[in-house]
Amino acid sequence: MVTDMPMCATMDLRPTRLKPVARSNKERVMLHPVVLTVVPQEAALVPGDELFLALIARNTGSNTVRLHLDIRGVPQTWYTLDQPRVTLGPGASEQMHLAVHPPASPPPPSGRYTLTIRLRGGSRPAIGASTDVALTIGREGELHLDVQPTHAVGRAATFRLTYRNLSPAPAALALRAEASEQGLRFRPEPAEPVIVPAGGTGSITVHVVPRVRETVGAPRDYGIVFRALQLGTMVEDNPSLVGQVRFTCVPRITIPALHALPAPLRRLPLWAFPLPLLLPLLLFLAHDRMMAHTVKPIDKPATTVTPGGPTPPGPTILLNPVTVRFDAQKVGTTSREQIVHVVNLGPVPLTVTSIAIRGADTGDFAANDTCTHTGISVNGGCTISVRFTPLAAGRRVARLEMADNAAGSPRTVPLVGFGSH
Repeated sequence: MVTDMPMCATMDLRPTRLKPVARSNKERVMLHPVVLTVVPQEAALVPGDELFLALIARNTGSNTVRLHLDIRGVPQTWYTLDQPRVTLGPGASEQMHLAVHPPASPPPPSGRYTLTIRLRGGSRPAIGASTDVALTIGREGELHLDVQPTHAVGRAATFRLTYRNLSPAPAALALRAEASEQGLRFRPEPAEPVIVPAGGTGSITVHVVPRVRETVGAPRDYGIVFRALQLGTMVEDNPSLVGQVRFTCVPRITIPALHALPAPLRRLPLWAFPLPLLLPLLLFLAHDRMMAHTVKPIDKPATTVTPGGPTPPGPTILLNPVTVRFDAQKVGTTSREQIVHVVNLGPVPLTVTSIAIRGADTGDFAANDTCTHTGISVNGGCTISVRFTPLAAGRRVARLEMADNAAGSPRTVPLVGFGSH
C-alpha cells in the first residue's frame, strides 16, 4: 500500500481545502483506458464511525491491465482496503470496497478532507485513473455544508448544496448567496428554509444565471459564497456552514476580441450578427428566382425514408448498498436514515419514474429521494434515504422498488430490520 502521509508524531492532520476540479459530478479520468468510479463521492463522519465506499474499476481498452490502488489524503490507519490490486481483462470491470474509520481518540480536527483514490499500472505507468472524495469530519452537535460542483462552466450553472446535521436535534437552515460582482441572479429550490433532521441530511438546488446574458464576448469568472444561517441562534457566520465555488459564464459566441464591442451590441440576438454577410446572398437568390420562370423544372422521384433503426442502448445503473439492514430498533421509534446511492454509468441519461416500498412490512419503512422525475446525466447520481420504524417486535422485511428507463426495471433493494421491546 502506498501513501503520501507517513505515520509519525509530527503528522499535520489539519483539514485540507477542496480545490476546484474541472470534472464531472461523479468521475475524473486521468489517463485512457481505465475508468474509476467511487460511490459516494461526498460524506460526513463522526470520529469513531465507519464509512464504506464502493470502488468500480472498468477497463475500456483492448488489453489486459494490472493495477494497484493508492490512497492519499488521510493517514493509513484511517482506512481499510479489501483488495489493493486488481487485474482487468478487455472490457472487464471489478468492484472493490474501502472502509474509512477516523479514530475516536484522539479525535482528528473537524473540517473537510480530500481523499484521493488512484489506480496505477505497475508495469505500465501510463495507464491509470484518479477520483477525489470529499469527507467532512465533525463531532456530535455540528452542522456542515457541502457544495457540488466547486467550479461550473457555461451560460448558466446549477449547484447542489447538502446540509449535514450531526447534532441530536433538528436544525432549520436558511440560505444566503453572494457573488464577487453584482451580476448574477440566484434561484434556490426550495426557496424556504430547510429543516434538517437530527443525524440526517437536507439538500437544496441553486440555479445561477447572469442578470444580463451577452451573445458574444469573453468568458467571465465569478466567485460565489453560499452561507447557511441556522434560524433561532445568535451565530451569524458559522465557518462549517460556508461554501465557496466558482462560476465561469461563457457567452454563446466566445471571441475575446469582441469583448471590446459596446455592451448593447454584445447583447444582440444571435440572428442579428450574420445579416451583413447574408445580404448579398439574399439579393442573388431573389434575382435567380425572378429568372426561374424561363427554365422548366426537372421532376425528381420522391425519396422515402423508412422509420426505425437500431434501438439506442439504455443506461447502466449502480446501486450501493444492494441491501439495507437496520440494527434492533425499539417498537414505535424511528432509526437514523440509511442512504442508497444511485449512479448512472451511461451511456445515456437516466430517468427514475417512481420509487416505492413494497412487501410484507411496508408500513415499517419510509423513503425520501432526490431521483424521481429528474434527468440524471452520465456519471451523475442521486440518493434515496430510508428510515425504519418497527410497528411490531421481531424481524421486519420489505423491499425498495425503483422504476426507471434502464433494462431490468423495476429493480429492488431488500430492506431488513428487527423490532424490539
